[in-house]
Amino acid sequence: MASHIRPLVSVMVPLFRSKRFVAGIIANVEAIDYPNIEIILSDRHGEDDAVDVLARHYKTDSRVRVLVAHDRLNWVDHYNLLMRTASGKYVMWMPHDDSYPGEYVSRLVLALERDPDAVLAYGRLETIVVDGCPVPGPVRSELPVDPDDVWSVRVALRLLFFWNIWITFRGLMRREIVMQSRLFIRPTLDLVEADVYWAFALALKGRFCFVPECSCTKRFHSTSASAPWQHGRLRYLLNAANVLRAYIGQMLSLRWEIWYATTMVCCWTLLRIAGSWTRNWEWMARRRGQLQRIAEELLFPRGS
Repeated sequence: MASHIRPLVSVMVPLFRSKRFVAGIIANVEAIDYPNIEIILSDRHGEDDAVDVLARHYKTDSRVRVLVAHDRLNWVDHYNLLMRTASGKYVMWMPHDDSYPGEYVSRLVLALERDPDAVLAYGRLETIVVDGCPVPGPVRSELPVDPDDVWSVRVALRLLFFWNIWITFRGLMRREIVMQSRLFIRPTLDLVEADVYWAFALALKGRFCFVPECSCTKRFHSTSASAPWQHGRLRYLLNAANVLRAYIGQMLSLRWEIWYATTMVCCWTLLRIAGSWTRNWEWMARRRGQLQRIAEELLFPRGS
């Protein structure tokens, strides 16, 4: 496929206190080997001069757009703004502290072009702990779904409950699907896990495509947006259930699907509450993996 007819891809880089990551951002952008691309750099706080440094660096690069404002958007509103601003057929957010190889975009575009039923393509996620910030559990990139399985509400729920669905947040998606569904990220209480629940909502719209030869690197550090999240508190779990119910009502049209998904979310929330209340029990810590497998079998029995 000739480069001049390749679909436009928008890579959106939200900045926030990004000065120490400028070199990495430049390395990510300059490594991209995909020819038809726009880079959107956006700073909504102005708490350092990272955007100025980047604007000077790319002042002659026609691929790069720079957005600057002082409306102090939170990260959810900032990401949604970038989605509205982008113009590509395919779009992806590129967090300022992650690392992406040059072929990352090209390989994901190829996967979506080959698979018109997929709404998002993503690759493996490697993790680095920068300053002792704990990684939230094991990260398994491969979809726990048989390639021959029919994508369904049941699959989306299973990914949410028992998989690291948040890793797909770094994938490449079809912007038309997002915009037609008005699928913007819903704010959660203190914005905890808003990316997780949005990824689930996108999974309700269609299939995810895993590209194993493609990978990126996420750094966990004490200033990461997710570092202060306390997932297990009751108020966060109840708020998450409400947000998920809103996504379900927005994304699904069949009454039985809405009923099924809502019921499963209620069951999952009760299990999470029980797990939160017993998380300090020694026997619970030893058997957590076994209990999760039992819960998965209860909610998604084999052969159903």
